[in-house]
Amino acid sequence: ATTMPEVVIELFRSISLAWSLAHTLILFLFLYEFRYSKKRTLSITLAVLLPILVLNMVILVFMGADWLGKLIVWTTILPSLVLFWILSKYRDGRFFFTFCVVDTVSFALIILTGLADMYIFRGKCIFLLISRLLIYPVLEWLVVKYIRKYYFSVQVKLKRGWTAFAITSALFYLLLLILMNYPASFTEYRYNIPDLIILITLMPMIYYNIFHLLQVQSESQDNMHRKEIFALERAHMEEIIQQNSETEEKLRIERHDLRHRLTSLRTMIENQNYDEAIEYLNKSSAFFSIPRTNRLCQNTTLDAVFSSYFSQAEQYGIEIEHSLAIPSDLSVDPTELSIVIANALENAIHACQELPEERRIIRCKYVVTPRHMLQISNPYTGIILFDEYGRPTSSRAEHGIGTQSIVAFCDKYAANLNYKVADGWFHIRIIM
Repeated sequence: ATTMPEVVIELFRSISLAWSLAHTLILFLFLYEFRYSKKRTLSITLAVLLPILVLNMVILVFMGADWLGKLIVWTTILPSLVLFWILSKYRDGRFFFTFCVVDTVSFALIILTGLADMYIFRGKCIFLLISRLLIYPVLEWLVVKYIRKYYFSVQVKLKRGWTAFAITSALFYLLLLILMNYPASFTEYRYNIPDLIILITLMPMIYYNIFHLLQVQSESQDNMHRKEIFALERAHMEEIIQQNSETEEKLRIERHDLRHRLTSLRTMIENQNYDEAIEYLNKSSAFFSIPRTNRLCQNTTLDAVFSSYFSQAEQYGIEIEHSLAIPSDLSVDPTELSIVIANALENAIHACQELPEERRIIRCKYVVTPRHMLQISNPYTGIILFDEYGRPTSSRAEHGIGTQSIVAFCDKYAANLNYKVADGWFHIRIIM
């Protein structure tokens, strides 16, 4: 059997290692946020790391993989650590954790492909080259598609607690680095291989638990934020309800006094005291200026909210169609439900304001059988995008706070929340 020339084997090894180092950089770029613009960050990164990459290739070619492993801390890890720390948006535990995770994952791939090539493919480096050429792009695609967006959001939400994660990942990183390269490369000093295999086996378990804890903390932060928003909106709704109650009470008193006012007015007219009657009418005109709408539903809290937002809608020339069979007693807190209705109606009003007047209409429906169901519908213009949970998204400032309140309500009462777009109409439906 012909033996592959040593120079070809070294060439394959050098290409595969250069590919691995370059894609370790790419993986990290996908998972950390820049302090500066993308163009400036990329320019600085290439200007610093390309010479480092060339230096590593020179060491590999002239001194061998063993020396490269021993010097990699000084030739690659520390320079890139300092560079990315300078360029990073976060200069705390979030940065160090990300840096260590990316490098440990990349080192684990280097070890596993190296072991497979050494024991299965007899060290010819063909598998080494092909496997690394394929694995890194696939890993980058998975990171971009499933991890990047979520990881960025977690870094924004959680500003504390990263130090412990960073220390854990740094110790894991250091141990992996030592076993790889000291006292010699794992391909030469094979006594470290069992320890490396155990360590790499533990790695997914450790990082799974860390990311699971991050997810729990993130969800806890979201719930706390929702409760704060809900409390603020509840206070606002209670103020609206109180104002409506005061108006109702004033109307009740005025209606009670109306009989006496009419009796006095009739007496003045019978006695031909017309000037006095006119003056009396002028003084009583405040009663006739009190706004009054028909009761929209039996529940006074929800009636106040519907009245308030329907009045706002009419000011913008929005037609209202409603069928609100809402009883006085509900299985949910009416004040909390009023927050949901207020947010949904506010969004509908904003959407209708962007339409020509002839298309401005909001439809509200509430039924109690077979289950309580609220549906608010409105036409819209443009494109509505939904996130992975089926909730509408927008680039408008402050958008999303109302949606969070609605979600918080539905989570609390185990209600079914559904958004739907059909035939130019946007529908929100809540089944309780």
